[in-house]
Amino acid sequence: MWWQWRLQLLAERAETIEETLLEWGALSVTYQDAADDPILEPALGTHPLWKRSVLLVLFDHDADMEWLRAQAREFLQAEEWESLHCERLQDQQWERAWMDHYQAMCFGGEPPLWIVPSHLPAPEPQACNLRLDPGLAFGTGTHATTAMCLRWMAENRMPPTVLDYGCGSGVLGVAAALLGAAQVQAVDIDAQAVQATLDNARANNVTIEASLPGEASLHAAQLVLANILLEPLLLLREPLSRLTQAGGVLLMTGVLARQVPALVQAYAPDFTLEVAAEDDGWALVLGIRTA
Repeated sequence: MWWQWRLQLLAERAETIEETLLEWGALSVTYQDAADDPILEPALGTHPLWKRSVLLVLFDHDADMEWLRAQAREFLQAEEWESLHCERLQDQQWERAWMDHYQAMCFGGEPPLWIVPSHLPAPEPQACNLRLDPGLAFGTGTHATTAMCLRWMAENRMPPTVLDYGCGSGVLGVAAALLGAAQVQAVDIDAQAVQATLDNARANNVTIEASLPGEASLHAAQLVLANILLEPLLLLREPLSRLTQAGGVLLMTGVLARQVPALVQAYAPDFTLEVAAEDDGWALVLGIRTA
């Protein structure tokens, strides 16, 4: 049993309120967007908040709610206090909760490529089945950018060498290996992502060379996958171009459709580029290395 508080606040008040709640014994403080105002391209090294956020605060079941509410009444501004909602949360089997919502997904191809959670049987046992559960690293196949990459990969023959740059959970690299790539490299700036990639490769009985940047020598590949964001893609133009073999494919996403011209302008000197797919406002850009 837990106590949960929910209230709305402006970004400029977030740090002060969070620190005060933690001093009062809050077990966790979580932010959610209160106005459907996505932050798609934060500057590197920054962690901006939405202009207006919903704050979810968790207290232990035996916390003194009378005292906490009295403190909050004095501390919170009028609008914040009026938005405050307090409720009891029952203990749940959180593992069971995600199992109920995360189902197998098919991305086409012949044989078809499926992502199948570990707790479910494969809908098509003879298909190409990638076993994957939600984790700390990005990439389960549910986001439009990942789904576009997987659909393209399922419908195109994998070359012998593949590089997954910004691998996250490793879903793209593992898919490439399952679809026939002989050598798959993966790199990410997040150590948890590297470990998640190695774990997911092991769970699917494939081999992937995963590392942090600079820890291993990356070799130019016939297919380079980069599901990142526009700003990193622009900053990585030189290494991504160098790591794509002549005549090879650079598949880029994490880019909004309206951002495609900036990406094409940056990569045009070395690639012939086209929009291979669009989904939910995102674009998948395919580049063929020309030199």
